[in-house]
Amino acid sequence: AWCMHTSTVTKPDEDTTYIQHTTMTTTNHTFIDTSTECAICLTPLNNDTDDDDKTNKTITLKCGHRWHLNCLKEQLQHAQPNRSRRLLFSGCTCAKCGTFCNHPELDQFTRKTDVLRARVDDLIVEQLQIDTAAAWKDAATTEKSRLMEQARRSYAFYLCTSCDEPYFGGTIECADEEEGERPGEDRLCPQCSPKSQIVCRNPVEHRGYHVWKCRYCCNPSRYVCYGTVHFCEECHDRNSQRVKEHQRRRNNMGRRGQQVTMPPLEPIPCKGGDLCNTHPKPNGHDFHLNGPSHKCEQVYHCAWCIST
Repeated sequence: AWCMHTSTVTKPDEDTTYIQHTTMTTTNHTFIDTSTECAICLTPLNNDTDDDDKTNKTITLKCGHRWHLNCLKEQLQHAQPNRSRRLLFSGCTCAKCGTFCNHPELDQFTRKTDVLRARVDDLIVEQLQIDTAAAWKDAATTEKSRLMEQARRSYAFYLCTSCDEPYFGGTIECADEEEGERPGEDRLCPQCSPKSQIVCRNPVEHRGYHVWKCRYCCNPSRYVCYGTVHFCEECHDRNSQRVKEHQRRRNNMGRRGQQVTMPPLEPIPCKGGDLCNTHPKPNGHDFHLNGPSHKCEQVYHCAWCIST
């Protein structure tokens, strides 16, 4: 699975055509929803023009499906962005057809997520230019749309705890693993991360070209998972095996009513000094910091800055 943070990169083509926001469109309904009950609360729907019953007021979304207004408001309230987990937009859609909810009386709930979805699509384009550089550059419009849809289903994005802007944080496959939801204070976008600012002149524009150290050893990372944790290939494989083994033990022990704690991933200690001189060490240290703490994250260099 790609949860890739590429270390060997080229600059994006400024002439590349962006195909974005295709899932943000809503369709005008061409049918009549004959449902008599709200599919959320399972109580009767009223006539859309009946303003007397404020509690069970019924509205018709732009897709054509009818719901209780208060039921949709509650659904959209629960779907608001949360710093403690990856960005999820599935709760912003009509449960009957998957189209994003669109109605004037829901604007206070959908306005923020609409803006976030547009920003996430911009970030998807940037990441696709890195992960599939040649394929993206030469792809026809329909192929770019396909790549975008695939990326929306596989890439994970998070809100920066400092600026509230979304940023790329790996793949959904890794994000949804057992240890995937990490403390929100550990999540900073490249612009706000002081680690990026140390080695890069423009952390925002160059955010996809930072070569990070693996958190658990001294090697350059190839993956970013959980929004903040960078792994080399070996440590990424070790972590995946750890998660799978924990899930297996939990299933076995759970049948007997016993709790199972996931063991931590063991770091590979840095040899220090001249024995580990391939990559720069953090200021004030003669060795790399390796382990589970966010203090063990480090940006070795910016590939864009080096190339200019």
